[in-house]
Amino acid sequence: MKKLSLFVFTLPLATIATIAPLSFAVAQQVTSDGTVSTTVTTPDGKIFNIDDGTRRGGNLFHSFKEFSVPTGGSANFNNALDIQNIIGRVTGGSVSNIDGLIRTLGKANLFLLNPAGIIFGPNAQLNIGGSFFGTTANSFLFDNNFEFSATNPQAPPLLTINVPIGLGFRNNPQNITTQSALLGVPQGNSLALVGGNVSLNGGQVLAPGGRIELGGLSTAGTVGLNSDGSLSFPVGVQRGDVSLSNEAFVDVRAGGGGSIAVNARNLDISAGSRISAGIAKGLTADSSTAGDITLNATGVVTLNQDSRVTNVVAVDATGNAGNINIQAGEITINNQARYPDAKNPFPAALDTSIQGQGRPGNISLEANGSITLIGQDVSQQDLVISTSNDISQLGAGNISLKANGSIFLSNAAIYAPSGTGDGGNILLVGNNSVSLAKNSSLFTASTQGVNSGNIIVQSVGPVSIENSLLASTGDYGGDIKIGGRSVSVTAGTEVSARSFNGQKSGNIEISAPDYVEISGKSPAPRPFNDRSQSIIYSSLLTTSEQGTMGQSGDIRINTGVLRVSDGAQLRAESAGSLRGGNINVNANVVELTGGGQLLTSAFSGGNAGDINLQVSDRITINGSNPSKVDLFNQIADGKIWVGLLYAPEIAQGDGRTQARFVLGNDNPASGIFASTSVASTGQGGNVKIATGKLQLQDGAKISVNSDGQGNAGNITLGVRDFLLLRRGSEISTTAGRGTDGDGGNITINSPLIVAFPLENSDITANAFNGRGGKITIRTQGLFGIQPRSQLTPESDITAFSQQNPSLSGTINIITPDIDPSRGLFELTQTAIDPAQQIAQNPCTKGFGSTFTITGRGGLPTDPTKILSSDNVRVDLVEPVVSTVNSTNTIQKQPSQQPPVKKIIPVQGWIYNEKGQVVLVAYDPTKTGPQRSSPAPNSSCAAMR
Repeated sequence: MKKLSLFVFTLPLATIATIAPLSFAVAQQVTSDGTVSTTVTTPDGKIFNIDDGTRRGGNLFHSFKEFSVPTGGSANFNNALDIQNIIGRVTGGSVSNIDGLIRTLGKANLFLLNPAGIIFGPNAQLNIGGSFFGTTANSFLFDNNFEFSATNPQAPPLLTINVPIGLGFRNNPQNITTQSALLGVPQGNSLALVGGNVSLNGGQVLAPGGRIELGGLSTAGTVGLNSDGSLSFPVGVQRGDVSLSNEAFVDVRAGGGGSIAVNARNLDISAGSRISAGIAKGLTADSSTAGDITLNATGVVTLNQDSRVTNVVAVDATGNAGNINIQAGEITINNQARYPDAKNPFPAALDTSIQGQGRPGNISLEANGSITLIGQDVSQQDLVISTSNDISQLGAGNISLKANGSIFLSNAAIYAPSGTGDGGNILLVGNNSVSLAKNSSLFTASTQGVNSGNIIVQSVGPVSIENSLLASTGDYGGDIKIGGRSVSVTAGTEVSARSFNGQKSGNIEISAPDYVEISGKSPAPRPFNDRSQSIIYSSLLTTSEQGTMGQSGDIRINTGVLRVSDGAQLRAESAGSLRGGNINVNANVVELTGGGQLLTSAFSGGNAGDINLQVSDRITINGSNPSKVDLFNQIADGKIWVGLLYAPEIAQGDGRTQARFVLGNDNPASGIFASTSVASTGQGGNVKIATGKLQLQDGAKISVNSDGQGNAGNITLGVRDFLLLRRGSEISTTAGRGTDGDGGNITINSPLIVAFPLENSDITANAFNGRGGKITIRTQGLFGIQPRSQLTPESDITAFSQQNPSLSGTINIITPDIDPSRGLFELTQTAIDPAQQIAQNPCTKGFGSTFTITGRGGLPTDPTKILSSDNVRVDLVEPVVSTVNSTNTIQKQPSQQPPVKKIIPVQGWIYNEKGQVVLVAYDPTKTGPQRSSPAPNSSCAAMR
């Protein structure tokens, strides 16, 4: 193609209404409108020869009243060979029905403009040496303000004219339709169809190694043609729709460089239609990179049935695939691809995978609204999005889904593994919510000493993962991060980060301010197992497999409430030579019920990881899951096949060994476990818990046992309020089943520890051949459980060595040094003398008594206030704040100040004639002038 900026267009995608079948049996013709010296001749009414026109530099202008080519006919542009661009317009107002051949000479590009519409029939073909541009715009715009218009036809000016710089649309642009047409341009050239709406009903649009542009406007506006060949659409102007149906095929595959752009309001790709770029089969170009596929819609992008968008490196081809970028208001992909065959071995709806040699492209989906992916479950190759690379060493592509609304996956597989290179990263960000359900999966992997990709799922709202898989596996496992307001991992979901031959598996991190829920199992088929039956409990899993030299990754949970129930597990395991990962939980509340477990374990030479819980309010561990034992038995008997991808053989083991990676340990109890297996040589992990309240009920356990040759781990419990053990619960650091390992230590700090004597709840640090551990308990009250030398049917505290009593551990219970008699004093035998309660001489008693005011009594100082008690409050309950409000208004009167009188000291008292005491300002016991009033008549002697 010549160096024209016109043909690299990025046009709007759209979905148009169903168009009735068209007939091309009517008379078709090509006629000139006489404005630019175009001449048209025809020998038979089917073949039209187009000559003359108006030349300006390398451009040749033609103007037609009508331009239609009948079936079997042709329109032949007889241009000079040095013409670069043929620019034609149709002014008569009739649709161009093209069911024959359009031909140009040399390598000229052809621009055809008809505002009334363009229809390509099933026999339409292009035989041109350059690119083809068909549009239903009203005019071509040029840089010298010249407008080559079909609605206001004028001859081009005499000055030199360059290529068009824009398209001018008026209201109600008409459509471009293809009916099973085969439209193609030579290698490296471009083909553009710009409406109005654009509809491809079957047929093919081909530009190998070049560029294909589809799109348009539905109202008046100007579309700019940029110097780099892209199109610029005006802001706020509604675009047209684009649809591909009935196996329509848009293809730019070649040895490299081909790209496709669609700009529309709505884009609908359905009924087996395909958009394809990439490196074609058998083509080799080491430095070649395919172009991108860009789908841009202001409305909805819909990919239905077995339709596909691919940008791949085909079998026996060499080169790098391009990217697939989709931007829309909403994106919906409902993949119903045919069963894999030789033509489509991996029929993903969106695919940039490598089947030859090279690097895959990336896939990016961005939506202002929601993204919905729906798949099927016929085989393990049923993928919705794939950037895999199972052959070359250049790694897999990345996958990104971002939605301002929600992201929803149902039975949808997103796949980014690499055989010898780095695995691809997978990112899902849905502002409103993210939901994976019904065997959906996010999978990335790598081998041969390279990194697996990371998986990130984020939302401002809730994240729900139901009966699905999130897995990052490889020599160096990638990390998995999940964040939302709440996170639910349910119905047999597995979230796993695995390391097979490398240094370390990835970490799993979940953050949710409201809650994290992990629960349940599913009997439904798992993805990638050819849909064979397997049963798996919901779990978060980090593991390093047998033979690895690396450490298992950590599991970190930050949330308000953590609930693990119905057999679900958080597991950090090591089957290699280094220690397993840790589990760290920071929460307000932790609830482990119905067999829910936090589990770190080691199966070989490594130590089990630690479990650390920082829980501000309470931890409740309750119950068990008896059905787990039945499942283990069925797997061991071969009645349930679990699939090697999810239960790889880590030893010489039988089905039970494989099943460990599906079901975890075979202990059905709810609990916290940091243990080692029988064949291991490592030590059990440590458990550290800081919480307000800790409750273990109905067989629940906190255990750091060692069943192998190593020592058990240690348990440290810091409990602010109380520790409660009920109905067979256990705290254990026991070591050995016939081995020499030592029991671990247990340290408990709690003001109150309560068990029930006959419920057989135990605190143990025992050993088989080794030394028993040390138990240290600091408490203000220990009830219902006591130290013993051996386990009994009652509630016990033990630290013995079963085979060697001399190696038994120690039990140290520390209580505060409190003297119960301190602060007490002995009362007299008679606390109150009754004689002192009867006045023998009222006058004497009155003289020797005192009166003390201790309060204002029961009356408020303000009549608008409520009564309150003077009693001392006891903090048995929170005081209730009064809700009585007064709306009365108190009018304050000016105070009347009484006259100030001189205060005269009292000198004594007398009794008046009524026997009342009267205070006097003189000494009543003396006579003389100091008496100012006569002595009263009284039956009592005057007293001072």
